[in-house]
Amino acid sequence: MKKLLALILALTMVFALCACGQTKEDVSGSFSTVTQAVQEKPAEPETPAEPETPAEPETPAEPAPSEAELQIGSVSGGHYENSSLGIACDLNSDWYIASQDELAQMVGQTAELFQSETFKEQMNKIDMFYDFYAQKPDGTQTINILIQNLGLLYGTVMDEETFVDMSTQNLESQLEDAGFSNISWEINTIDLGGQTRHGMLIQADVNGMTYQAQQAYIKVGSYIAVITLGDFTGEGPAALAGLFSAA
Repeated sequence: MKKLLALILALTMVFALCACGQTKEDVSGSFSTVTQAVQEKPAEPETPAEPETPAEPETPAEPAPSEAELQIGSVSGGHYENSSLGIACDLNSDWYIASQDELAQMVGQTAELFQSETFKEQMNKIDMFYDFYAQKPDGTQTINILIQNLGLLYGTVMDEETFVDMSTQNLESQLEDAGFSNISWEINTIDLGGQTRHGMLIQADVNGMTYQAQQAYIKVGSYIAVITLGDFTGEGPAALAGLFSAA
C-alpha cells in the first residue's frame, strides 16, 4: 500500500496539464487552433514593389540541431542510469527494484486509488510511463522516476520552473481525493547528480502516517521527468538525493 501511495505524488504532477485541457488527444488540436488564428489574421495592405535587384547566390543552410531525444534508463544490479536525464543511482541490497513488467502496470494500479472517475480517465489519456522504481522492503523509503510527453505545444514553451508552478494549481485537491490530509508544500531547488534542479518538497498525512516527498524535474526535448524521493520514516527524503550521481 505504501508503494502505491508514494506513486501518487508523481502522478499529481502530470495532472497539471489536464487542468488546462492538454491531453494526449488534444495537444495537437490546440496547436492547430493557434496556427489557424494566425492564418486568419487580416492581410496587411500591399505596398508598391521595389525594383528587383540581382539575387545573391544562395549558400547552403546549416542543418538545424535535432531535438534532444529521450532514451529509456537501464538497470544493472543495483545501478540505474539514464544518460538522457544525466543521472545515475546506486542502491545496495536493502532496496527492491521493480522489473520492466511491474513498471508497465504501475500507472493503472495507482489510478484505482483515486475516487474521482475524472482523474482516472485523465490518466489514461496522458502519454507517460515509469522509468524506474525502487523501495525499501517495508516501503518506508521510495525512489520513482515518471516521464511524461508534454506534447508539441507544451514541449516547446514549458521549462522545469513553469512546470512546477503549474503543478501546484490542483495539487491539494488531487491529494485529498487520494486520501491525503494536512497537505503542505514548498517550491525549492535540489542538487541531483551534480546539477541544481527545480523541485518541490511535499508533506502530507495518510493512513495515520506522515509522508514527505522531495521532487526534482528534468526536461529533455518535449519530455519532463519527475523524480520523487519519498520517506515515511520521519528522517526526510533529502538523504535519498545523495544516492544519485551524474551519468
